[in-house]
Amino acid sequence: MTADDGKHNFWAFGIAIFFFGMAIAGFMNINTIIPAFAARLGAPPILVGSMVAIVHVAWNLPQVFAGNIVSRAERKKPVLLGVIFTIRPLIILFAVLVFVVGGSAPWLILVALIGLLVVFFGGDAFAAMAWLDLLGKAFSTEKRSGFIGTWLMLRSGGIVLVSGLIGIILAQIEFPYNYGALFGLAGISMMISALSTTRIREVPAPEGQQSSITVPWRGFLPHLLRLWRDDKRFSSSTLGRIIFFLSMMSYPFYVTYATIELNMPDATISLFVLAQTLGMMASSFLLGRLGDRLGTHRVIFIGTLLALSGHALMLMVVLLGLGSGTLVTALLVWIYVCTAVGDNVRILGYTVYTLDIAPANQIPIYMGTAGTLGAIGMLGPTLGGWILEVTSYAGLFSFALLVTLLSMWIALRLPSSRSSLIAEPTTTHPLPTVTGK
Repeated sequence: MTADDGKHNFWAFGIAIFFFGMAIAGFMNINTIIPAFAARLGAPPILVGSMVAIVHVAWNLPQVFAGNIVSRAERKKPVLLGVIFTIRPLIILFAVLVFVVGGSAPWLILVALIGLLVVFFGGDAFAAMAWLDLLGKAFSTEKRSGFIGTWLMLRSGGIVLVSGLIGIILAQIEFPYNYGALFGLAGISMMISALSTTRIREVPAPEGQQSSITVPWRGFLPHLLRLWRDDKRFSSSTLGRIIFFLSMMSYPFYVTYATIELNMPDATISLFVLAQTLGMMASSFLLGRLGDRLGTHRVIFIGTLLALSGHALMLMVVLLGLGSGTLVTALLVWIYVCTAVGDNVRILGYTVYTLDIAPANQIPIYMGTAGTLGAIGMLGPTLGGWILEVTSYAGLFSFALLVTLLSMWIALRLPSSRSSLIAEPTTTHPLPTVTGK
């Protein structure tokens, strides 16, 4: 790859990530916009609460199968473009449906919304495997973390800007047309991202390595078991990913403790959101640079250590019975900065680590398997809610702290992901049940 290719791909990937983020974390945010829309459409509370779970299940579970399918393609870019230009226009079609139906049939819009989430995120599971393959080959491990960190930092800044526009649309336009407008903007952002994706230059596999691999389905499970057994970096990092995701079980309950138990005004929530956003921007840049200099295993450890400080401070607030005040508000601001760091550990830590260690012809298989197994950790908030129900906030925050300590112990033992510092795992070589191209 030439220097011109690297510069070209930096902008192509960066613009694609920026506008994808505007859609997925802004205009159709799965944690705020989608549940609120479902509730306004008359969905029962259990369905509203399940909207995020629907997204995670639709996106994470197919990844292990998507990885094996995508890995068979000699070139991954045609696969990626075929998927995204099939599923992303569906968002615009859904926005049109909202404007056509209006308030006459909210049940129809609700059914269409659920269908959109399943089809879009299920399809995006395949797109993500091809995307990560392109990303893994486009940039070296010494530059990849910094580039991703820069993109995420700019994306966070963009989300801050569009949040004001979202508020205006929701306040000034009649329901459900206000949500239709948001999905329309999300669809437009997705298509701009797709157009930028067409500009990505696919980099061939390193000399001497296969660009694709075919694992027969009858031998796929044995292949994954061998991968888990033989590549200790993969098995250790995937286990660490699951445990770290579980440690985030207490995150949704910080705001409930602050507003209900401490009687903090709802206006304080905006301060927490600001702290989280600024924390995301700062940690994206700093952890990205750290990954370039010291490796992603250090990103995981230092990020987990910072997340641990947030868990410890939250437990201290509860155990000491600290009431609302300047000190507690300041502590909660730092705690929300730590939650942002935790979110970045998932991307700049575990995702990039897996990308670093994956053989060039097995990137989709590695990423898909890690993504599907990592979905176990997504049960964390559900487990956290159950622990809170049967114990107390102190019980929940104590358990989350213990899980984070376990996660940090695993992070401390992770070897470097840099191939120059450690021998390649035996699974980089073709296995008896595998045919390469």
